[in-house]
Amino acid sequence: MKKLLLYSVLILFGILFFNHANAFVTKSGNVSGEYWHNTDTYYVTGDLTVDAGTTFEIQAGTRVKFAPGTGLTVYGTLIANGNSSSNIFFTSRDDNNVGETITGSDGNPNPGDWGFIGIYGNSGNDGIASFNYCHVRYGGSSGYGNVYFNEADSPTFTNSSAAYSSYYGIMSNSSNVQFESSDFASNTSHGIYATQGELQINNCFFLNNSGYAANLSNVSIIPYTGNTGSGNTINAFGISGTIDQNITLAQNVCGFPYVLIGNTTLTADHILTIP
Repeated sequence: MKKLLLYSVLILFGILFFNHANAFVTKSGNVSGEYWHNTDTYYVTGDLTVDAGTTFEIQAGTRVKFAPGTGLTVYGTLIANGNSSSNIFFTSRDDNNVGETITGSDGNPNPGDWGFIGIYGNSGNDGIASFNYCHVRYGGSSGYGNVYFNEADSPTFTNSSAAYSSYYGIMSNSSNVQFESSDFASNTSHGIYATQGELQINNCFFLNNSGYAANLSNVSIIPYTGNTGSGNTINAFGISGTIDQNITLAQNVCGFPYVLIGNTTLTADHILTIP
């Protein structure tokens, strides 16, 4: 009887141990309409896609880990709204500091371990995205950065971070992105790189990026306020494009000096003040 009880306990322990050791959920392919829960760590083994007209939502506290070369392409809507006590992580398979340890992880994450999250509003797609209390790190292998907004529909990146990319922290093309209270650190190029569009960049922190803190090329230039940081290769906001309002370009307002990196036009009947 004692032996039977012992065997039962060992079997139960083995089942519990096996389930714990394999607690991550493996995902690939189309995730349109799915809702991912914070009770799981998700391991992305193949590219993910969200179709136009559909929504992919990730619950606060969820951990998403990507295999080498994989990424997430969003033609519809991505909702990744964490909160101050329960953040969302998008990271490398080899990042053992959050979530479950993935089989095959070497515990040594590096920039470029995975691809990127792409938000596409071009060609009639929706391209809607909300990142709040999210940390996106160790991506950029495809040259776009950790996150790429392409003609996206007014996406938000708030209370979040983009770090350890093998390229830009975040890249934006023809998108009106709102960056608020977010961090951009240790990226191999600019913290933010944008072409065209109108970006709000306020109360953000830029640290040790190997380029400009923010490189804004051919954009609609507006006031950027309350930003801080240090250790960037070019510790400034690089700007070019069009100024279509009365504006003051002041380091004590932006938080960084400005560098004109290309032609900049002040439109008629507007005043540019340089203190």
